[in-house]
Amino acid sequence: MNHPQKKVSYLFFIFFFLSLQITSTLTSTPLEKKDIYILPASDLKWQSIDPLEWEPLDPSQNKDLPMRAPLWGDFSKKGPSGSIVYLPKGFKSKPHEHNATYRAITISGSIHSAHPSVKDHWLQSGSFWIQPARGIHIAKTRENPCYIYVEIDKGPQLTFSPDIKNKPTTPSLALDFQHLTWLNQKHISWLPSRKKKKIKNLEIAFLWGKITKNDSNGTLLKLPSFFSGKIINKTGDLHIIVIKGKVGSRKFKRQTLSDKSYFYVKKGTSLPIENLLAEESWIYIRSKGKYKVH
Repeated sequence: MNHPQKKVSYLFFIFFFLSLQITSTLTSTPLEKKDIYILPASDLKWQSIDPLEWEPLDPSQNKDLPMRAPLWGDFSKKGPSGSIVYLPKGFKSKPHEHNATYRAITISGSIHSAHPSVKDHWLQSGSFWIQPARGIHIAKTRENPCYIYVEIDKGPQLTFSPDIKNKPTTPSLALDFQHLTWLNQKHISWLPSRKKKKIKNLEIAFLWGKITKNDSNGTLLKLPSFFSGKIINKTGDLHIIVIKGKVGSRKFKRQTLSDKSYFYVKKGTSLPIENLLAEESWIYIRSKGKYKVH
């Protein structure tokens, strides 16, 4: 004898279970699977930095401790990642070294990051440096707190006490913001021609990497006052960090994104972007191959 009510209940259970699975899949999808994703500076999630380990921390309770806010990737696992690091004013670390080479850009404040024997050289907003793996170094700040953007290509990133027997795998490099080489719209095809579009004073500075299709690179893009345009990369994803100024996007109802804010842009997706200030804004872009501004 058939039992219609049991059959309906059984079918309802299957449907309910499948709906849970679908919902779970959607909610567990990484944010970077979206075509465009933004993370305003005000929404950063901070973790404390210990000389030899990392652990979660409520920054409101410990404002004088170094902290890290992950932006993309996972620095504790294999693969590349990017984070914002906060160092309090008057901070000085002990000599230490890392297993992975990292690159960094000062967002605000001033930092000295070098071998303990090197004379203080303060890197201000827009300055760039590379700290080679196993290179012994210290980090110091001055009278103001310092925020920097840090990225690695091969995690996990670990911290160790100094071992003078190990040598850096790559030469160290520090590039002060005053010594950046800027290319304008006359010099590079990544930027729109002045003849085709009435945009002036767009400039780009190459920091590291190669511009071939399968290679990654990092650049600073200088947006002139009240600039309005689009950025697209057809060969790879973009990771964009606001270094100075304030930018917005029509994609997000012109939400104001100050320094330390982050954009993720999926390969082949066009990001509308605007400089909201009457002065220039700088953004850092990690790209695979070439991107275009138009």
